[in-house]
Amino acid sequence: MNTDSSNKKGCPCCSFDLFLPSSEGGQDSGQREDKFQDTALDDLPLSVAEVAAQLASPESSGIVLPIIVDTHCHAQLMRDRDDAYAITDIDLNNVRFQSLACSVEPADFNATLEYASTSTSILPALGVHPWYVESILSNEKWIDELEHLLLIHPKAIVGEIGLCKIAKWVRSYPEGKSAAMDIQRRIFKQQMELAAKLNRPVTVHCVDAHGIFLSVIKELVESSTLPPAIGMHSFTGTAHHVKQLLDFERQAVRASEVRNQEPLFYFGFSHAVNYAMCSSEKSRRRGCEAIQAVPIDRLMVESDVHHSDDVLGGTIGAISYVSWARQAAVKEIADRTARNGLNFLACGG
Repeated sequence: MNTDSSNKKGCPCCSFDLFLPSSEGGQDSGQREDKFQDTALDDLPLSVAEVAAQLASPESSGIVLPIIVDTHCHAQLMRDRDDAYAITDIDLNNVRFQSLACSVEPADFNATLEYASTSTSILPALGVHPWYVESILSNEKWIDELEHLLLIHPKAIVGEIGLCKIAKWVRSYPEGKSAAMDIQRRIFKQQMELAAKLNRPVTVHCVDAHGIFLSVIKELVESSTLPPAIGMHSFTGTAHHVKQLLDFERQAVRASEVRNQEPLFYFGFSHAVNYAMCSSEKSRRRGCEAIQAVPIDRLMVESDVHHSDDVLGGTIGAISYVSWARQAAVKEIADRTARNGLNFLACGG
């Protein structure tokens, strides 16, 4: 695996090697499919080893240098490994790999930056995850501290941020769930406004809060404070939600001439969340329909793992899952999601 690990010192994001591939190959209209393919749920996605072997094979389907891009992980946390993502006896040195390491709270900002500094192929994201909002409630300067770090790391994006009704602290908040969600909404909006101010993309966690999320986006459109791109991380919404977001982007954002013609919403999917944690036939069919509803130029893959040794395997697992859901070739999905991921990370830069 080619990760350009040169252990460069100094600002990790300034040494990040953002390799934007040429636009040759993988072209299509990017239009949303209106009819879903009948994914055979009895057939399982290919294993990580099987997909890795395909990506490592000499036949490249017109792809000169295979690229894999993971647009969301928490590898800096170095928690327990997942054996499902282990890769052995497969040479992936011809595969170029890049990833985004996302912080969850101020306590791991430095760990995220230090982890990103170990390779020119790792980009950091700094932000407060909705599960960890409690950690900043007593710190009135948290947003200033976040802005300071983002300013001295000019390629870092904002994340992981978002909204989550099932966060543990929300369910146990003394003043009630509604009050907790008001706080979470305010923190989320502040970080979105900061991302817009600094012209950085955001990676967003949104669980059981689609309506709240859309209300914030509408307010940001009205105040002309949208970030340049929004990555919907391990997206668990439905095909209807995909359509709703894209329709909103086209009608409200494009019509108001707030943005240029680059995509606003991207949709990331992971094996770890979208397949492994969604095990019922109903949830898996709904996930397949959501993936098929996403235009090919908005589709991204994520490892969403918590250990550095699982990042590549987790991302390959996501490629396998998305290929299975769309009934598409592994290399086609790997190539196109890599292009999309790199475009997303470069937004605003």
